[in-house]
Amino acid sequence: MVFCFFNTMDQHLLLTGVTENYQHSIISYINSYGNIVREKLIDKVTIVKLSPEGNRIALPSGEIGDPSQIEIENLDGTTISHFTTAYSGVADSFSQTGQYLILTYQWNRISVYQADPGDFVKSIIPPGNGVHPTCSTAFDENTKELYVILQDSPTSGQRFLEIYKIGEHGFDPIWSYPLGSFDIQNSPLDNRTMLSFSGDMNQMTAINGSRQFVLQR
Repeated sequence: MVFCFFNTMDQHLLLTGVTENYQHSIISYINSYGNIVREKLIDKVTIVKLSPEGNRIALPSGEIGDPSQIEIENLDGTTISHFTTAYSGVADSFSQTGQYLILTYQWNRISVYQADPGDFVKSIIPPGNGVHPTCSTAFDENTKELYVILQDSPTSGQRFLEIYKIGEHGFDPIWSYPLGSFDIQNSPLDNRTMLSFSGDMNQMTAINGSRQFVLQR
């Protein structure tokens, strides 16, 4: 399995794959001539996240089975920050310029960290019985608003786009938009809803299989 990210700044490719025994991940940085500039072997199978500007990556570090260790690097391998999260987490996404990193925890907690120096900002546990986030979030650096796709259960297919704003005690809910019910049983593509944002964050698109919802702020 190979994941490919394209760096639009210098037209380089970042590839992540796994070894034949599925025990390690290989990160390869390939220049525009097709030459491997740098490779890194990680002692676990993981997915690397690339910032929107394509100039930094986030990846788990530390020992096998300890995904709570997060490392943020420049593409040349220079470490920007290394920090320990409160829970076992997976890097979900960067903010627009890569200054913040959003982490999701075991389907019920979302936290925001500053990428440099790795300081914790705020976290949220989405409300409701059985409500949990899918792996699609975004953080607006200008308004300090957190965008989250929620579903009310893993099988019903109900989806909601929730917006939270950083408050005194955490993230306060400020807006909710129902995306409707998706037929998970009959359409394997409908088990995940992706968020896509315009550069100025004024327009967002929720993509689920062949269905799209375009929302203006």
